[in-house]
Amino acid sequence: MTTTQAAPTRSVNQRALRSYLLDHLTGGDTAIRVLQDFVQLPAHRPVSELAAQLLPEIEADREVLRQLLRDAGGSTNPLRRMLAWLGGKLSGLKFWRRVSKQLGPFEGIEVLSLGILGKRALWRTLRKLQSDAALYPGNDFQSLIARAEGQYERVEQERVQMIDQAFLKSVPLGTTSSASPLRN
Repeated sequence: MTTTQAAPTRSVNQRALRSYLLDHLTGGDTAIRVLQDFVQLPAHRPVSELAAQLLPEIEADREVLRQLLRDAGGSTNPLRRMLAWLGGKLSGLKFWRRVSKQLGPFEGIEVLSLGILGKRALWRTLRKLQSDAALYPGNDFQSLIARAEGQYERVEQERVQMIDQAFLKSVPLGTTSSASPLRN
């Protein structure tokens, strides 16, 4: 005689979920500030144009995240978000005040690239929770994952194009350098 056992019911730790969502919301706020800074970089036109394209998409992602946080019974923590804002401003100073005028924007786009990968990981986590614990049944996390992957590809393409400008110096024709390529 075989007996069927019901699958164990699993519930979501709402407190952990709210903290996780708030962390990602704070990261989204930072990404938006970086993009807003990039939009105003006329000397770096390709980065500025890419930022202008990405800004509405990332703002839309942030709105989805805000709604998910509200649905989980959470709210935006003003102190935490203020500290993130301050951190974003300080990191912005680092990016834009570099010795090399090319290195700052390069580092900024690299941080943005990593942030988008983090957002993709968030959507994947929520998709798994949706499957395993029926969390957020009406949300299309697969589309959000695909959008994050598209954003990452565009940012990564720009980041790779910026490598030469950030790290390579022009050497006048006819000159030879016996110095190590790692020395200045």
